[in-house]
Amino acid sequence: MPAEEMDMQSPPQKPSDVLRAWLDTQLESLPPGHRLPTDRELAGQFNVSERTARSILGLYHTEGKVVRVPGKGTFTTSDMPVRIELPERTPSAESLSRRIHLGIATGEYRAGEPLPSVKWLSREFRVSHKTVAQAYDFLERRRFIYRIGYRYWVGGFGQHLRRVSRPRKEIYLFLNNSSDFGWLFDEKLNINALSYRAMERELLKHGYLLRYESTARLHRLCVSWARRRHFPYGIILANITPVAFQAALPSLVLLRSGAGRAPVPILADIGMDTLLRGVPRNMHVIRCGESSTQVARFLAQYIVARHWHSATFFLEALSSQALRMLSAPFKMRTELVHMDRGFSLGIVVKRPPSVSRAERFWRDFFRQRRKDDVETILSKYVPTTMAGIENEISVCSDFSSCYALHRRRKVWIFRFCGHAAEALDWARENRIRVPQDLAIISLVDDPGMTHRGISCCIADQEREGHLMAHVLIGDIPVRRTTKGYVRVDPEMRERLTTP
Repeated sequence: MPAEEMDMQSPPQKPSDVLRAWLDTQLESLPPGHRLPTDRELAGQFNVSERTARSILGLYHTEGKVVRVPGKGTFTTSDMPVRIELPERTPSAESLSRRIHLGIATGEYRAGEPLPSVKWLSREFRVSHKTVAQAYDFLERRRFIYRIGYRYWVGGFGQHLRRVSRPRKEIYLFLNNSSDFGWLFDEKLNINALSYRAMERELLKHGYLLRYESTARLHRLCVSWARRRHFPYGIILANITPVAFQAALPSLVLLRSGAGRAPVPILADIGMDTLLRGVPRNMHVIRCGESSTQVARFLAQYIVARHWHSATFFLEALSSQALRMLSAPFKMRTELVHMDRGFSLGIVVKRPPSVSRAERFWRDFFRQRRKDDVETILSKYVPTTMAGIENEISVCSDFSSCYALHRRRKVWIFRFCGHAAEALDWARENRIRVPQDLAIISLVDDPGMTHRGISCCIADQEREGHLMAHVLIGDIPVRRTTKGYVRVDPEMRERLTTP
């Protein structure tokens, strides 16, 4: 989009702001690996100096939003997990430090843990020991890592000593108008329970103690902290609704920075996928909708990379829970069609208790979700209406009828591991080879089903909990999405049901 057109829509104060806004828009819509214009082209298009364009793209590269390859250009990144891999060209100390920095920001290297040795990195990247030492020295000066003897560690030196002061540093966790916190850490009741457990363990390890309160007392406590000028070390708004979040904003303003005092870090776990307004700068947001979007995009990349051109997404029974989760296949369809225009995704409702027709399914579905919300998901890249995809929904009573109807689709995706195990048993009984003739993938990894060897694509909740803790501690950089949310890359666990 030309700079003049963007100016007419939302006039910024500086041309560099126009460039940043344009880059954010492109990163949201372009597929991974797409080449962006050169520094010179961007400078001419947005009326900035080439040095400014190079500086902005360099910052985006440091944050992991783009990849800059010398001699080839700047490319959009993938949502695949970060791994240090052998580069095409020998990296400099600066580029090597950026790779390590990105690993810290995504939780690949965790606070208090050792980094790879100088000798190992030297062999892995085919560079001298001096280059590796320079990269580590650069990160040490910025206090992202520290050195003990010949080893480097993530974080500050005080974390290695694990000395916990008395009284412990307190962080308050607020739950929306409730004093029942047990369900927050129960896997059967909260899909993000593992993240909260990992966060609590990481905070304890670094000398932070959680205190639990209802949001009904949030304003009273904030006023008391401001009056006494004695503030907690952090605030967590757990599973808060958008309405409750907007109501809490006036109280949270009291936690902003003051004379000689840094702002209190705030972590908000928004329980719904919605647009947030008036978010303070000291607030970090984790959004459930964003997590499911990352999983959908990651699995879509996995499927397209293996040259599969069709798949089937199963919903087990027509319960209210299944209806609420229907956004998952819609997000999957949006990402798959965006990456492969010819991709075909069928959505199958299996074994509904009293439904035999798709019309009844849609009527019950829209009692749980607004039609506009679903069409917003479908129209992320290309305008799409519900009427345009109704023929992609089918109702089947068993796997045999599903297979007969969708025989050409070689990938079956299930929300739960138990349902995937049932499909695996059916395939073996009917002499359908898995994964040669049919691949089966679950979006949940059930420890009780590990022996079945079912491949899973899941959100990495251990890493998410680690990053949630260090957002509050503020000791390491944390990677964010283009919308500013804390970014946690999903994980693909390939077992026996995928080739």
